[in-house]
Amino acid sequence: MGFNKKGQVFDSEAEFFGGISVSEGDFSQSVTATRTDDIDIRGHLSVEAAHVEQLIDILVVVAFQPFSAADMALRYLMLDENGTVLTWDGYAASLV
Repeated sequence: MGFNKKGQVFDSEAEFFGGISVSEGDFSQSVTATRTDDIDIRGHLSVEAAHVEQLIDILVVVAFQPFSAADMALRYLMLDENGTVLTWDGYAASLV
């Protein structure tokens, strides 16, 4: 799956893999961490042959569920081009 400039979804053969590690532990798709833990997020991208040498944007989004919140709903964060963490509303058109 991919997104074009207008936020529209399209099919893609590209593959993304990744995980998160807490305090130098094993990488996993889901972890429990505290505010003081060091976390390491890594990813791997397998590019679709038709897109080799094309300019792309890589969007980083994280879902988390805080322990102490009265509302235990998932919350989403994204990184902007400077690596600043921002709240994301879940809409593709809002990604930066």
